[in-house]
Amino acid sequence: MKKISAVATIALFLALTGCTAQSQKAQTDKTDTPANVAEMLKKAEAGDFQAQEEACSFGMSSNSYYKPTDGGDSWCVKAAEQGSIYAMLDLSSRYDMGLDREIDQAKGFYWLKRATETKPRGDDISAREAYGAMAAVYELGLSGQKPDQRTALKWHMKAADTGWSSSYLPLARSYESGIGARQDLKAAAKWYLKSAESGDDEAAHALALLYIK
Repeated sequence: MKKISAVATIALFLALTGCTAQSQKAQTDKTDTPANVAEMLKKAEAGDFQAQEEACSFGMSSNSYYKPTDGGDSWCVKAAEQGSIYAMLDLSSRYDMGLDREIDQAKGFYWLKRATETKPRGDDISAREAYGAMAAVYELGLSGQKPDQRTALKWHMKAADTGWSSSYLPLARSYESGIGARQDLKAAAKWYLKSAESGDDEAAHALALLYIK
C-alpha cells in the first residue's frame, strides 16, 4: 500500500485551521518483507513506475526493511520524472521541512508547482493534496511566497472540486468574510454544509451561527 506523503504546508495548514487531515498515516505494508522489498527494487531499477513510487515512500519509512543511504531521494526523483505526483509532494516536503538536507523553499515550491501541473493518473488523492498544499502556500505565505488570498481561494476551489474536504472550511470562511472573494453568504453556507457533512464540527457550528444571522 502506498503511503500518502506528509507535506509540510498541509500539516501546518491543517494545524492552524483545525481541519481533519486526509493524509493517511504511514503504515507497515503487509508485503514489506526482505524478499518483496528486493523484488520491488528490481522492478524499480527496470523502470517500473509503481515500484519506483513504492521505493520513494519506503525510503522515508522508519518501519521498512529498506533503508537507502540517500533516504529514497533517487527513487523519488525517478518516479517524479515519470509523473508521480506523490513523489513530487514527497520531494517538496523534504525541502520544506529540511529532512536530511538544508531547508530550500525554492526547491520545495518547485516540486509542489510541478505536482499541481501534472495530470493525475485516475483518482489520485495526491493531486488533491497538491492543490490543497498550494492553497495553503498562498493563504499562509509559505515556501517563500507572499500571502495572496485570491490565489489561495482559486487553489482551494480546485482542491474542493476534486473532493479535498480540508478546503471546504477555508472556502466557506472566505465567502462569509469577503476576504479573497466577494462576500456571498449563500456560497458560504454551501461550503460550511459540505464541510460539516464531512465530519467537521467547527463547520457545523459556523453554519448554525450563519443561519442565526
